[in-house]
Amino acid sequence: MDMQGSIPRLRLQEEIKVKLKESPVVALLGARQVGKTTLARKISESLEEEVTFFDLESPSGRAPLIETPELALRS
Repeated sequence: MDMQGSIPRLRLQEEIKVKLKESPVVALLGARQVGKTTLARKISESLEEEVTFFDLESPSGRAPLIETPELALRS
């Protein structure tokens, strides 16, 4: 564990970076509270490109994406 209590997931980080080279969109799926957002933010810190996060768990975050996905994904 690192100083902040998170578990280093270097293999997952590298695998996700490979997937991001293949596709501009990568989804992290899994159980609640296992570190998906922490992992995504850690990876985004090392990328030069702009990163957009979508919270599909909250109804207020999910509704606009469902109603107009082309606007959310345009940029």
